[in-house]
Amino acid sequence: MGISRRQFLTGSAIATAAGALSLTGCAPSGKASSSQAPSDASIATMGSGMGKHGNIQIEVVTNGGKIERIDVVKSRETSGLGDTCMDKLSKLIVDNQTLNVDTVTGATLSSMAFLGAVSEALDSAGEKSSEWKKRDKALQPAPENLETTYDVIVIGTGGAGFTAAISAANKGKKVLLMEKLGVFGGSTALSGGEMAVPNNWIQSNLSIADSPATLAEDMLKGGDYRGDPELVNVIANGVFDAAQWLTFEGGVSWEHDLLFFGGHSVKRSIIPTGHIGNAMTTKLTTRAKTVD
Repeated sequence: MGISRRQFLTGSAIATAAGALSLTGCAPSGKASSSQAPSDASIATMGSGMGKHGNIQIEVVTNGGKIERIDVVKSRETSGLGDTCMDKLSKLIVDNQTLNVDTVTGATLSSMAFLGAVSEALDSAGEKSSEWKKRDKALQPAPENLETTYDVIVIGTGGAGFTAAISAANKGKKVLLMEKLGVFGGSTALSGGEMAVPNNWIQSNLSIADSPATLAEDMLKGGDYRGDPELVNVIANGVFDAAQWLTFEGGVSWEHDLLFFGGHSVKRSIIPTGHIGNAMTTKLTTRAKTVD
């Protein structure tokens, strides 16, 4: 699924899919500081804002009333979500010399914190961020040379969407993978990423007896036997192969431990490295870009 077989569209590129949220305020921020201006008259100033996972600190370098670059100095924002939105906003601001930009849908809190930090740094440099917000609005550029005919169109870049798109491309299909948000990952990226996998390799190392039938019974019992046994068995008998696919095709790495969730009769849930779903979706994003 290389250039000839797939194209990724973000929310800003799909006009009718979803509108990005406009910036309505700045995130809480700390005191800005500036470094001594070098001989070329460039000025580096700092700004901060409270993101989804903690304080964000950025450095803005200005020269002659223009922003030369924006660097993220400190951030704990989610990989593939918060960091991606800050990269997008940095380029949009620098290329267009404006703070009149939309937040990135799907990473709104990170966007607001970042824009608030940039505003703070600009004010510290002697600029008026309030005036920068009144400049001409800058929008994310639409994709170029987008083809109009595909064998398969997949909507959504969560775990299921990526898996479907990669699998179809591996069969020689020309695939279009679409996402309404400004970042990839969907709800999978926000999850813990754990998978209940009977007979997994860690269970084998720990001599834990398990089976698809045991998982199916645990699932049915946990749902007060309201689930469709046929569909439950599809999951129970297919999840091991799904985990193998994620490992060897998707490139996902796993912790060398298991979780024991309520409702399970044995310890069977494998955990992606970092214990967060974006550990899977970032690897799947990389894999999708390299499928031929």
